Amino acid sequence: MSELPALRVLVVEDHPVNRGLLARQLGLLGCQVEAVADAETALEAWRRSRHDLVLTDLNLPGIDGAELVRRLRSETADRGEAPVIIAITGTWEPERQAPLQAAGVDQILVKPVDLHELRAILMRWQEGEPDRVPKAIAKPVQPAALPVAFDRRVLSELLGEAAGEDSRRLVQLFLDNAMQGLAEAEASLADRDRERLRQFLHRQRSAAAAVGALGFVDQVLGLELALREGDWDTLERQWPRLHEALSSLERMLRGRDAKETAMSSRGTHVRGRD
Repeated sequence: MSELPALRVLVVEDHPVNRGLLARQLGLLGCQVEAVADAETALEAWRRSRHDLVLTDLNLPGIDGAELVRRLRSETADRGEAPVIIAITGTWEPERQAPLQAAGVDQILVKPVDLHELRAILMRWQEGEPDRVPKAIAKPVQPAALPVAFDRRVLSELLGEAAGEDSRRLVQLFLDNAMQGLAEAEASLADRDRERLRQFLHRQRSAAAAVGALGFVDQVLGLELALREGDWDTLERQWPRLHEALSSLERMLRGRDAKETAMSSRGTHVRGRD
């Protein structure tokens, strides 16, 4: 699938799962990829390398994605070297289109981004025939559409034939990051810090959806609803379910690893007898 070797792409995404997934997808497409976690580092990278295309998340720590876009446009206004800038977001509200376009965003994608659709979009930009309207690559996951706690097909579809070990690594990365963030989020819950809780839930829901951790997504959706309504009793009562969802996913990974190890051992034993 490597067909875009001329494109130098800067990925700006604070969550390591989404950042790693996008970088891997772009690498599979033949792009030269630099991936960073915040806007300040992105500006430094852009000044150093002058990328052809910037893919930036909107919810970044410090300087947000929209401000990053404005600064990039300001720096390149008189140089004739403006990159294509595509905003990526975990949720899409149509009313955000006009402000983002005014900031200088060329296109808006909803993550996780399908590999084949991403290829088609980049090909259109490379060929000078872009589709400049916001495009939802993946529909938001709804509770009624969650038949399983974990769906390994999600990463298979996002990475294509190259999934393999990448899937295992990304799921483990999601688990590690979510578990590390829970303690800080629980302190925010105790302090009733609405904004920090919102950021944590949004950030982890996006990554969970990308790796197929649908049970975790289901729990986060319920907590986000309670947070919007200011229902702190429900938040405190349902919060332990996040731990349960992560523990369930961790057990599933351990069980799958044990099964694969056993199958590999049996295969080696059988070959040894031949």
